[in-house]
Parts: sequence; structure tokens; C-alpha cells
Amino acid sequence: MENPDDLQRELELSRAIAAQRDRLVRTANRTVLLLAPRTRLKENQIRNVVNVAGSAGSIEALLNFIRYQIARESAWREKNVSQELDRQRAELIHRGVLPGDYGQRDFGHQVIEDIQGEVRAAAVRAIALLRRPLAGAADDPALLDQIERRLAEEYLGYLNRAFYYCVKVEGGHGALETIVTRKEPGNATL
Repeated sequence: MENPDDLQRELELSRAIAAQRDRLVRTANRTVLLLAPRTRLKENQIRNVVNVAGSAGSIEALLNFIRYQIARESAWREKNVSQELDRQRAELIHRGVLPGDYGQRDFGHQVIEDIQGEVRAAAVRAIALLRRPLAGAADDPALLDQIERRLAEEYLGYLNRAFYYCVKVEGGHGALETIVTRKEPGNATL
């Protein structure tokens, strides 16, 4: 039988992580759009990174594997560029729908930036949610690492799903772009 304190801790941890999901989904959707609609990246390449995230044991080991993928396969270095898309991005950045540096990196390097930036920030937000229910335990650096690894794995899963949608559904890339660029109440920080 499990310790009730451990069960309560896991429940609070799950709630704190769940509170971060929508932002991670939006970040993953946005990053997938850096790939051209007819990308050379294959489904199994992102799925491999998802699998490594589940067993890497650390964020640095995961990032090392992503860098390896970037070097190994040129599709990870793709960047969806066109004059029309650049004009649309500039307008969306100006309106505050997309962050100012959106589209400056290729796909693989943006994935790394997302993990080091948004995933890390989500882990810090989750820790903040845990401060009250877990008291001093929330200050344990190992807990932050655990949350960051779990959120990175979730982010990569969302990335994989968005990518699969873009590749397998006719017009999926355009439909996802419409979703990402739509400004909704509560969706101000894409």
C-alpha cells in the first residue's frame, strides 16, 4: 500500500503539470509551423525524440540527442520561408500574436529553444503552484528537474501530434496555422 503522503504529492504534482499543458500545446503547434508544408522530416524522427525524452534521464541528455538529430538529418534544419509567410509573421508579431523572435531559428533549434525556454518556464510555474501544498518539498531542485523532464516529454508528444496532423491531413499545415494565429481571449501569450 502506498503512503498517503506520496499519493497526495503525486496528485498535486499532476495538477501543477496539467496547468501548464495548454501553453505547451500552443508552443508545439507554433514550432511545427516552422517546417514547410512539404517537409522532408519523417514521423519516426520526432517519435524517436519523444522516446528518448522518456528515457534520457536529464534535459541535457535530451538536448544532446536533439542536436545529434539536427546534425544527422537536414530536415531538422528546415525553416519555412516565403515572402508571403514573412509578411504574415511580421503582422502577427506586430499584433502580439507571435513572439518577436518567431521564425528566426530552424525547426530543430527552435525545439531546443522551446525546451530551454517555455518548458523550463512551465516547470517554474508548476513549482510555484506546488509551494503551498508541498511546503518545503517544492524547493527541492530534484523536483524541478523531474517536472521539467515530464513537461519536456509532454511538449515533444504535442509536437509529434501537431506534426503528424500537418503531414497526414490534406491542408493540415494551413489549418494549424489558422489555429496558431487566431487571437483568443486568454490566448494572448502564444
